[in-house]
Amino acid sequence: MYLSTNPDEAMAAGVSASDIFIAPTGGGPTVQFAQGAQLGLDPAGANMDDVDALVMWDAGVVGRTDPGVDCALFSLSYGSASLGQPVPGGFPLNPGDIFFTDFNGSFALYATAAEVGLAASPFYPQEPGDNVDSLEVLCPGDANLDGLVNVGDLGILAANYGTPVGMTWFTGDFNATGGVNVGDLGILAANYGSGTGGLPDSSVPEPATICLIAVGAAALLRRRS
Repeated sequence: MYLSTNPDEAMAAGVSASDIFIAPTGGGPTVQFAQGAQLGLDPAGANMDDVDALVMWDAGVVGRTDPGVDCALFSLSYGSASLGQPVPGGFPLNPGDIFFTDFNGSFALYATAAEVGLAASPFYPQEPGDNVDSLEVLCPGDANLDGLVNVGDLGILAANYGTPVGMTWFTGDFNATGGVNVGDLGILAANYGSGTGGLPDSSVPEPATICLIAVGAAALLRRRS
């Protein structure tokens, strides 16, 4: 399991809240996977960057940072040093934004808060907006959330096909119309055989490709000054 830690806990342990760690699923001590500098984050100071939500692809040697091979999507907690930086033609970086890194010492904006339906502040940090605390990456068509689009998902869609109302992602309504129909079948067909086990390359992926659609309930908590 890959995780980050809070600033107070990080400082007490002599590490940074911008670092990423691995907690072995079978037990044993938590170990460092990547330093914040490898993500392009500020690891020091009173307003050190604090990695909040995190989705990891450890696509190289498992447990070892492989720049340009491994990659991650993440958000930053309110008060992080990198937030508030200007973005040409847009709002400054917000706690509701989602970022991408391939551990080569930099990060890029992957999706803005507005693109995932959250409130962004044009005057951050004076007027903080929404804060992403949890996120997951789902592949369009993966109804049972096993990371693959396959016959299991097709079976779920088929069982609910033609139902006009009351449907959800988990019953095959991938386009959120409330029913399961040919539109949902097209989404499943277009992604059949794909999955979320890893990204195809180290370039910044487009949201339409990976479909970042599951922002945890905690992400919708608005932080107010």
